[in-house]
Amino acid sequence: MSTIALKEKNYAANRKEHGIFKEIVKTYREYQAEIVCGLLAQSGNVTEAAKLYQMMKK
Repeated sequence: MSTIALKEKNYAANRKEHGIFKEIVKTYREYQAEIVCGLLAQSGNVTEAAKLYQMMKK
């Protein structure tokens, strides 16, 4: 956000109401298949993670 001061009055320009939580949720929804399958693969079940990834990407 940028602020402009003219004759003792402040005006805000380019103001966006985006919170960090909204960005996290948006990113999770976009990449949820990769996140879930990555966590499953890290637990040691790589073959099941690959099958689940193929099902989720369809």
